[in-house]
Amino acid sequence: SHDQIAATLGMELLQGRYPPGSNMPPEPQLIERFQVSRTVIREVMKTLAAKGFVVSKTRVGTRVRERMYWNYFDADVLAWRVRLGFDDEFMHCLVEIRRAIEPAAAALAVFAVAILLVALFERYRLLTVGVAAAASVAIGWVTPSELIPSGLAANGSLIEWNAIALLAGLLIYAAL
Repeated sequence: SHDQIAATLGMELLQGRYPPGSNMPPEPQLIERFQVSRTVIREVMKTLAAKGFVVSKTRVGTRVRERMYWNYFDADVLAWRVRLGFDDEFMHCLVEIRRAIEPAAAALAVFAVAILLVALFERYRLLTVGVAAAASVAIGWVTPSELIPSGLAANGSLIEWNAIALLAGLLIYAAL
């Protein structure tokens, strides 16, 4: 099938059977080798081209591109590479990629956690203010109507004060 032929040729490319700059075998040879139609071979070549392995040119044929154009992060290419095993060159490339990416990824993760913590602390602060206000209402020190205007003036958030009023109602209900 198309996927099997693409995998076979892709692994042959990864192994260096067709070095960069060389031509892939002509269509008639591939048709005979795999016993498939010209349409299937053309679709396979389109797949390999989409992964950066080859480029087709009229009257020249399908030429293997330089390795720097190969999409090593493509899921199929990674699977083919795993099936071939990891040689020293590939492991060295992985280590280099890790060294390039990990510091930036770690910094991004720290930044994301910092944003999350700021958001959590803000919610905690609002919850604390809300509980204090609700407790004040429940004890009878103030009424909800006395809290809302001053809260709106201080914070400007009707939703927060509606939540406080709801929490006060729950505390009063729980106290009964």
